[in-house]
Amino acid sequence: MPLKMHENETMTPRERVETVLSIKEPDRVPMVAAFHCAPALLTGMTLEEYFFDIPKSFEAVKKVWEMFGGFDIYSGCSPLLGYYLPFPGSHSMFYFDWILPKGNVPEQMQERELMKRADY
Repeated sequence: MPLKMHENETMTPRERVETVLSIKEPDRVPMVAAFHCAPALLTGMTLEEYFFDIPKSFEAVKKVWEMFGGFDIYSGCSPLLGYYLPFPGSHSMFYFDWILPKGNVPEQMQERELMKRADY
């Protein structure tokens, strides 16, 4: 898989992002892919497969990378990994009770009260 997708690109994705971070002008604006589960739908996988089969979800992301002509930043493959971070994040199972995908039914967040009014 080539890093430079088009002949008019003069930078690799890494060079492009590093250039922008150093407040210089890149060959084009970097593209950040925030797809969540779109790679599953675009490649014919179920959401359940995309969440739980990490190698398969990685292959789906690579196919979508090629479909879109490349992108410069992507946070990973299966969204499942974001729910099991070793520290409490915005989607952490520490804060929410998640019902993870079955078939093509997306994940569902069940909020619960973390602190009562009296705890303040």
